[in-house]
Amino acid sequence: VAKNTVTLQPRRGDAITLKATSTSRIHKDNIEPASLSDLKVGDTVLAVRFDPNTLEIERLVAKSPKTEEAQGIVSAVNAAQSTFTILPANRPEPLTLTVNAASKITRDAVAATLANVAVGDIVEDVEFTEGTLVVTGLVVLSRARATGVVVEFAGTIESFADTQVVVSGQKVTTNAQTELKGQPQVGASARVEALVQADGSLLALEVNVSQRRGPPEAQAARVRLMGTIESVSASEIVISGKKVVIDSQTEVTGILQVGA
Repeated sequence: VAKNTVTLQPRRGDAITLKATSTSRIHKDNIEPASLSDLKVGDTVLAVRFDPNTLEIERLVAKSPKTEEAQGIVSAVNAAQSTFTILPANRPEPLTLTVNAASKITRDAVAATLANVAVGDIVEDVEFTEGTLVVTGLVVLSRARATGVVVEFAGTIESFADTQVVVSGQKVTTNAQTELKGQPQVGASARVEALVQADGSLLALEVNVSQRRGPPEAQAARVRLMGTIESVSASEIVISGKKVVIDSQTEVTGILQVGA
């Protein structure tokens, strides 16, 4: 955004720079009239009409980006790329965010930079812009300063034993007081509520296991297939060109025969 121009990046194609004039009608966040100076980098343009010859704006409607929040544990930091990843409490997958010069970061109640943030830090709160995933504010605690803090995060079970479960790289101790919901197994998703101990380790208060494995597109689903049986074997049937694998656990009602 400049004094009299604004550059838009369409979802497809090259960026285009448009001109604002005294007759341009600009709306932002349901407020009219707005001015070009009200537009900010990262705003979403909902609609725009302009003269294709002069590129002068006739009407432009925009909205401010929505801010989201998350809490969890830092699982990776890439200072060179200005990014870090957290295991959030409210999402099933890791969340990678970007910081810039405007991002405000606090670690152990002291102003910090991404270089100060470490894997395992407790994310008390992070605010970021929807879509761009650029951080506006980040508040973290080192394990040394987080004693007694309860943290929640979600991830994938990588291993488990009688007294420990590892969820997306985070080692969590379990004991007789840990409330276990579901059956732990490698590859299953789990949501963990844990207490930070004096030595920085995590003691699980609750582990909630979901049997879902992998991304949604890779999960098994129940489907109904209707058609004509074209062939039958001990391990496979073909229904209207679709191959269906069967085994000893397959429940068959009726008689499988070609033409049925």
